[in-house]
Amino acid sequence: MDDADRDEVVLAQTPIIVPTPGISQDHDIYTLYKDKIVSELDMCYAIMQEHGLNPHSIGVTGTDGKSTVTWLISQSLAELLPHYHVHATGNWDDALSKTILDIILAKQEQENHLFVIECSSFMLYPTKKYHFDI
Repeated sequence: MDDADRDEVVLAQTPIIVPTPGISQDHDIYTLYKDKIVSELDMCYAIMQEHGLNPHSIGVTGTDGKSTVTWLISQSLAELLPHYHVHATGNWDDALSKTILDIILAKQEQENHLFVIECSSFMLYPTKKYHFDI
């Protein structure tokens, strides 16, 4: 069995597929496994629901300047809201899933969190459940 055949077996058996945002929307994975495709944001939403994590979130989108704006907002809010854990995340150094994992491992689910999430259009395209406050 070659690598491509092994990949097909794994994809057929897995209950969900969270493709990297860089995979083109016309890739075969989106047609062959459309019922299994879940965006990272939707996967994170399900994990947050399961763990009782209910952060406020700000989505930062656009063509240019997302990283800068994400950083500026997160730094400003961290100064203004010292009783919140402010996280710059998403299409950033730490993916949203990593940020959530860190919170769960630190057992901080019940504390105040605010996510400033940098989102590319590729991240948003398959998203159905995750909603931003701003």
